[in-house]
Amino acid sequence: MMMPGLSCKKTAQLISESFDRELVWYQRIFLKMHLLMCQVCNNSAKQINNLQQIYRHLSHPSEEDESVHLPLSTKQNIFDSLEKSET
Repeated sequence: MMMPGLSCKKTAQLISESFDRELVWYQRIFLKMHLLMCQVCNNSAKQINNLQQIYRHLSHPSEEDESVHLPLSTKQNIFDSLEKSET
């Protein structure tokens, strides 16, 4: 349970894990504390979050979606490329 002085490396691991599972309460607290004090990790967390949102958005393309002005075929090509890069 002890996580004093959370390192940037451990912070990056927790950020990544937080997309796959809910963090334990003390992990969330230490993560938030580190992000408040470390601008580099805070910026990284925002970028990772943005990428996650883009990926989720592209994984469910819709013709009616006006938030991204790309043809559905282009969205699908981007999604397919992202899926291939994960394997």
